[in-house]
Amino acid sequence: MRIFLLQRVENSFKFHNKLNEMTIDKTEIIISLDVTSLFTNVPLDIALDEPVRRWDSIKCATNISKNEFINVIKFVLTSTYFIFNDYL
Repeated sequence: MRIFLLQRVENSFKFHNKLNEMTIDKTEIIISLDVTSLFTNVPLDIALDEPVRRWDSIKCATNISKNEFINVIKFVLTSTYFIFNDYL
């Protein structure tokens, strides 16, 4: 498994161009998280409950276990911070 992290993509056109520069194997999956206003609008418990509730659909698209998937979601949602107008 390869992991590429694009911390910020200015717009979908630049994201598309960046993807065109990459070679992606048929066994690999691209994940994009659009976090515009995400942290201020979704309560953490709901964000963590949804993947559990929808696991039967999600498991078809991943090779990792349910527990690993939930841990990744938990990590992403709890290890970041929100800045607006240069204020934390």
